[in-house]
Amino acid sequence: MPVLHRPSFERSVREGLHLTDMQFGGLLLSVLAVASWYSKDPRVFVDGDTSLSAGWLFYKQIWTSPKKFEPTISEVQMYCLLTLYTCGVSGPQVSWMYLAIGICCLRQLGEYRRKPEGHMDPEDELWKRAFWSFAALERMVCPCFGRRLGLHVEECDVEPPLEVDDECWDQEFALCAEKDPTENRKPSQVSFFVCDSRLGEIWGDATRRLYASKKAKTLMGWESLDWEQRTVADFDSIMNDFLDSIPTHLRWDPDSPPQGTFFDQSAILHVTYNYILIAVGTNPVCLATC
Repeated sequence: MPVLHRPSFERSVREGLHLTDMQFGGLLLSVLAVASWYSKDPRVFVDGDTSLSAGWLFYKQIWTSPKKFEPTISEVQMYCLLTLYTCGVSGPQVSWMYLAIGICCLRQLGEYRRKPEGHMDPEDELWKRAFWSFAALERMVCPCFGRRLGLHVEECDVEPPLEVDDECWDQEFALCAEKDPTENRKPSQVSFFVCDSRLGEIWGDATRRLYASKKAKTLMGWESLDWEQRTVADFDSIMNDFLDSIPTHLRWDPDSPPQGTFFDQSAILHVTYNYILIAVGTNPVCLATC
């Protein structure tokens, strides 16, 4: 999940921005909290506690009270990482609060809509990454708590993130933005996030339609048996189209699997793809008509 642009984030830390900017300071603390999960250094644990407390010392220092000013990109990124961190604590329900705050910030600033043609710069790209990261987190958190999605496909038309790795984006952003993503460009790790986000959109739309309440189905005209059968068939077609659109370096091939990071990314896409097929195919609508 490329919430941050690593080179620019590390540059801001070296310049001491966290000492003068409270929002960026909170972002740095949230990064340290999440990173603590992957550290065995006892300094990231609460004194006398186990590794289950990893990151708590950083998390409890973050100040998240409402402000009278428009949210900044650092603040929104912080809420995204706090959502991720609190999913792994003993009271994960608080992750829903951070998720909701972050989505409200995006709506307040209109960052769920496409930018005007030609309006593209590094900060805009950070906002796109933030939006798609929240969309991915929402589709992960909502099913766990049995809550409905707040971001719907028909309401949001944000372009997907540029399929450019951080080192290229930091130095040659304008050049990379103008090129065809498939032209003379090495395979990007961000391509996985774009594909996974597309799967998330399909899954979110499927659950909204097939698992909607009776009242919602009546209001939207989704209640006839014929409609349900056609909808399931449409989703099967959409999933097939998605499979054809996966970049070559992320396609799962048991005989010649991808290598390195691309192996993990390809496996995750493969598992998620089949999970959605199973979830849609075993929907009560399908079982009732088999």
